[in-house]
Amino acid sequence: MAAKRPVTRQRKRAAPKSVRKRRGEGADRKDEIIAAATLLLVSEGYEGVSMRKVAAAVGISSTALYLYFEEKDELLDAVCYQVFSQIAPALDALLARDDAPIDLLREGLRAYLRFGLANPDQYRVVFLTRRPRDDWDHRAPLSHIDRWGQPRINTFMYLVEGLRRCQEAGQVRQGDLVTMAETVLAAQHGLLALLILSPQQKWSDPEVLIEENVGLILRGLAP
Repeated sequence: MAAKRPVTRQRKRAAPKSVRKRRGEGADRKDEIIAAATLLLVSEGYEGVSMRKVAAAVGISSTALYLYFEEKDELLDAVCYQVFSQIAPALDALLARDDAPIDLLREGLRAYLRFGLANPDQYRVVFLTRRPRDDWDHRAPLSHIDRWGQPRINTFMYLVEGLRRCQEAGQVRQGDLVTMAETVLAAQHGLLALLILSPQQKWSDPEVLIEENVGLILRGLAP
């Protein structure tokens, strides 16, 4: 009679441990999340984006995602602020120069339009995505803390500061600075919305349109 083979029990394979990010990698993961959220917002709109979808796009669990962002609105705020923080160094450099304020304002207006055209998807997320609850305050100080406790830059206030300097130099008419800045932003936003949302139209050369837009704004602000 053949001897029975001893029964060997298979060891249960231990579940893989989650790898904790090393110091400094948390910021990288946050950037990954923001990038994934930006793509989803562009393709599916605010209503079509969920924390679960963003987590899946990044390859992490929803629970892990909530360690970085408490809710979808906080994530969208981070997307918006990250977009416009990219233009802040160029605007800081303009304000640091001693050129005539009106010349610096002209350069800033051109830079804003070129930035929007160079980043159409991000611009759509910030200005062309409808949000049920939008608590962004364009009148907040240039440097401030947002409702999530994060330090932010309010790029709208660069425009207010540029107009203030032009008023003091007598190069634009007097008036409420915030209202004037809102009107200027509306004129620039209109051009960007046309070029970004309807690229199939046979618009004039973008650089020509930029010069016409900026020229019209400055003539309208003249004293």
